[in-house]
Amino acid sequence: MGALFSKIGVKKRVGITHTAKFFKLAYKAMNIHPDKGVSATISDKSYISDLVRFTARHCSAYKFPPSMVFDKQNELMMNKYGKPNRRISYNSNEITYRTPAFSDLLNSKGVFSIEYLQAVYEAYVKLKLKHENRLQDIDELLDLG
Repeated sequence: MGALFSKIGVKKRVGITHTAKFFKLAYKAMNIHPDKGVSATISDKSYISDLVRFTARHCSAYKFPPSMVFDKQNELMMNKYGKPNRRISYNSNEITYRTPAFSDLLNSKGVFSIEYLQAVYEAYVKLKLKHENRLQDIDELLDLG
């Protein structure tokens, strides 16, 4: 996990450029579908999104908003960028955080958001700190400190 955050350049806080870099590593494309809403096509490196999702799910790193938030978000994306009866795909290699649809996605809620990746980063920092303190805790427990 540390290698991922290092690769996308996170030092203290996740921003839009970090989230865009993460998306481009983990996903081949961003999709807007009239019936399914916003989704992403997983890249050959699916383990990256799996690791992030695992951390978020098992470390209580992100609290998902109610489904009506996603319904509204999908409706907004469809109205702004979608085409009736047609899926629109944005290839990850061809978009930047300044691409309007991609920027809206990164600034929204859910697994593609800055907020989500920040929560995962905070969980990683806590886990790392806990791991680094494990020997100190054993010494204290055995009264060797």
